[in-house]
This record gives sequence, C-alpha cells and structure tokens, in this order.
Amino acid sequence: MATAQPALPERAAQAVPGMAHRGPGGQDGLRGRRPGDDRGRYGRSGRGTRQRRGTGLMIGDGNVGPWLRTLMGQNVRVMTPGSATKDRVTVIESVEPPHSPPPVFTRHAFIEMFLVVKGALTFQFLHKNAFVLEAGQMVTVPGWKPHSFWNEGDDPARIMLICTPAGLDRFFEASDRLLKRMPPETADPEELKGEMARLREECGLEHVAPAPG
Repeated sequence: MATAQPALPERAAQAVPGMAHRGPGGQDGLRGRRPGDDRGRYGRSGRGTRQRRGTGLMIGDGNVGPWLRTLMGQNVRVMTPGSATKDRVTVIESVEPPHSPPPVFTRHAFIEMFLVVKGALTFQFLHKNAFVLEAGQMVTVPGWKPHSFWNEGDDPARIMLICTPAGLDRFFEASDRLLKRMPPETADPEELKGEMARLREECGLEHVAPAPG
C-alpha cells in the first residue's frame, strides 16, 4: 500500500525531479558550483553519453499555459509541457474544488506523482483503504494502478501532478477544447459522454471501476 511521504524542502518541491535547480547566487543546485566552473558539471548518463547539468527546466519557467476546464470541475494548467522535455515528463497544476465528488477508478501506462501544495486530498487505490494527503505530502501512482482522488475539505486543494512520460497535458488541452465546443450545460449528455470516452481512449486513460463510496 502506498504511504504518504514526508514534507519536501521548499526548494525540492519547486524543481522538476531529476532536473537541476538554480540556487541563490546563480549556483547550480545539484553540485553547488558557480556558472563557468565546469568541474563536475558534466556527468555520464546510464547510456554513457555526456549530459550537461544545471540546464533543466524549472516548473513554469516561461512555459505556463492557460487555465483549462475539466469535466469533473477541476481547473488545471500545464506548468511544463511534454514538448519542452521531449515527452519525458510533464508538470501540471490542478485546483480541486471543495467537496468534489470522487471520479471513477482510472488507470494508465504513465507514472503519476501527486504533490499537495495547499489544502488536503483524499486518495484511494482500488481495493485499498483511502488515505489523506496533507500539504507537502505526495504519493506516486505506478503505471496501470487504478486510483481515484477527491477533496473532502471546505477549501480548494492545490496539487502538482508530475507525469512521466508526458501525455496527460495533451489530454487536458484536448478536453478543454471539447468542452468549449460542447459545453456540458447545453450539450447532449450522451453525445458528450461518447466524445469524452473517445478522447480518453486516444490518450490511454482507462476507467476500470465505479467511483469510491
């Protein structure tokens, strides 16, 4: 069973995992070396190729997209798109409204990390007990593991989603375009349901069980 992780240091929560973070004074957050000092700034990857450190993207560093609407009522925006990382990772900010209903249990191939920045999020894996993530805590969802989440609190919950490989960013962008073309308030419910099912299939999102509760 997944367990909530302890609060992350502020700087660690700001940087994309595996990418460099620029510290005070322009130092490289991985090695603590100043720009221009090449000692230790190059390393070997697992494939034996040279990689320059200290050139990674910061979350939202010039790549923040507009707020997008989802069918479940969340507002999301892409902080780091897959197009900026060769589809290795995407970072998405999500605001879960108060007393949001849990969605159906969903699974997908990519690995997904939920980091609660503000508020609290109730999380549940299929056939497991639900648990609560407080601000500063996170959970990792392995590929193909069905899960659901919701906000039981009175205040919105702000979450960072870190997904590898990327792809969920494109689903949210396509979903927003669909909802603008077919607003839930006026669209035929069955037609909208069918279009959303087609979009989920294209993006590799599979509903496997009814919502918790």
